[in-house]
Amino acid sequence: MEKQSIQLKNEAVLGGVASVQTDAQTKITRAKAKEITRERILNAAVVLFSRNGFSATSVQDIARGAGISVGLMYNHYKTKEDVFLELVKQALLEIRELKHMLEANECPLVVYTTLCDEIILAFKTSEELSMWFSLLSRPLALGNEEDLTKDFINYHKSFVDVLSAFIKKGQGAGKFKAGCPKKMAQFFKATLQGLCALQLSLKQDFEVPSQEMLMSILVN
Repeated sequence: MEKQSIQLKNEAVLGGVASVQTDAQTKITRAKAKEITRERILNAAVVLFSRNGFSATSVQDIARGAGISVGLMYNHYKTKEDVFLELVKQALLEIRELKHMLEANECPLVVYTTLCDEIILAFKTSEELSMWFSLLSRPLALGNEEDLTKDFINYHKSFVDVLSAFIKKGQGAGKFKAGCPKKMAQFFKATLQGLCALQLSLKQDFEVPSQEMLMSILVN
């Protein structure tokens, strides 16, 4: 009788553990599904905002592009402004990663060469880089949304500031051209934005710039 009681207790414990494990797995599955849906929404938004502009894109357009219902869309983002803010936050995170890359304890020329190679690879691989730059190059499309405009300006300012500091470092090491670091950073960014716009416009006729062309912006 005692053995049977112990066995029943063990089965109850094991059943409880199994239940906890199942609940945990269910939560993980739901969290993963939620993450995938959000990613689909953001990917669709990048394409639509870059192609049509912020004002001409609706929540319904984004939901359709993500292949989900409008109701499910609202479970993740209440407005298209919320979606855009999320994209700007992601862009700012990318700038932080760029900052870490440019602050690496390596020769600035080596770091810049790597950066140029990554840009060229991005152009050759897909239009993703071009869509992101197009998305973040439409200040007038934001209308009177002050918070969006602030985040938008912060993105551009951060990009130029990070690149300016890197150029100044390279000039100090005698690796980059002489000149105003901020103006050179703005010129680099404007060149990259122009190339991205051309890729989206020319499609298959777009010619990817050579490493030498990109290097010549900062290096003699």
